[in-house]
Amino acid sequence: MKTTLDPNLPPSQATRSSAGVQLLCWVIVAVLLWSLRALAGQTQQIELTLKGQSLEYLGWVSQVAVAGHHAYVGGDSGLHLFDISDSANPRLVGSYGTGDLARGVAVVGNLAYVGCFSDGGFQVIDIADPANPRKVGGCATDQGTSKVVVSGNYAYVSGTNVLQIIDISDPANPRLAAQCQSARGAADVSGNLAYLSQVVDVSNPGDPRPARELPARGSRR
Repeated sequence: MKTTLDPNLPPSQATRSSAGVQLLCWVIVAVLLWSLRALAGQTQQIELTLKGQSLEYLGWVSQVAVAGHHAYVGGDSGLHLFDISDSANPRLVGSYGTGDLARGVAVVGNLAYVGCFSDGGFQVIDIADPANPRKVGGCATDQGTSKVVVSGNYAYVSGTNVLQIIDISDPANPRLAAQCQSARGAADVSGNLAYLSQVVDVSNPGDPRPARELPARGSRR
């Protein structure tokens, strides 16, 4: 790399200036190379996961749920169903356009529960015929979804700063039962507890109550 120095600078200062410019240039190059390697790694990971199957038509891929011989992939164009009975040759067998980024996906029986990033809300999709998935119900959500977990008759939809609990006892008419503000992160549910940035007591899904904050990294309790 060639650098141009001010001829009026004293020799010692000029040398330090030249070294500083060269160091900055090398740092920029290193950051660019690291970014390119990271992008290459992401592309390679997707190709290896689906044994070389192209994902260009899916665009951005979010949550994936697997049930039986099918994988249900949420993407920026909707929900995509893959037959994975032959793991070396997964096949796209059906798609459903949710009208928004399908960011959270959970599958129970013949139904897929999909949370969209913004305007698409929460959707229930019949996947009994994987080649022809169809929407059977849905409801609006207050915030974009990051993850969907189903436990019993309720879907736990993680949002930006809220946990929304949706009653799915009637799949054709899901309804918002309750929500817990300031619960951040992607939820996992075990028994009567939902784990996010807080541990939330969901023994009464209509009245979720924060039990405690999870400790921050490096802290001890």
